[in-house]
Amino acid sequence: MLKAILFGAVTATVLAYASIALHEHGAYQGTASAWLTVVSTPILTIASLLPGFVAGWLAGKRGMLAGFLASLLGNIVYSGVFGTFWSSVLEDGMSGVFHSALWLCFTAVSWGVYGAASGAAGQLLRSNKALRDGARNVVCNEA
Repeated sequence: MLKAILFGAVTATVLAYASIALHEHGAYQGTASAWLTVVSTPILTIASLLPGFVAGWLAGKRGMLAGFLASLLGNIVYSGVFGTFWSSVLEDGMSGVFHSALWLCFTAVSWGVYGAASGAAGQLLRSNKALRDGARNVVCNEA
């Protein structure tokens, strides 16, 4: 399960960094047009759901926990290492540190909840148990 959590956390960090880098690249090039606005929402959705799904798929058991921890860790790593808010933290002093820590906690936990849901979906699709049982019950009930 540790491998699944680490792989999901790396996926979360890479996807979050790539989505923000794409947005900044478009803004820097002056091509921040309608296509970037349309594409950014699905990319951020995939970036928030795919790490938990990958962790849940790889974990096999306890996919919800693996998805939660992978997304939580990925968001903390991304926000802590690649975060662009550190300059405002250093300028604002203690209140900046408090607000940034509070923001980090709420953001990481919300990504963790998304990751838990997608991790459960990954575990369900890998096991396919509920889907097979549901299909078997439908066939038996119709006969």
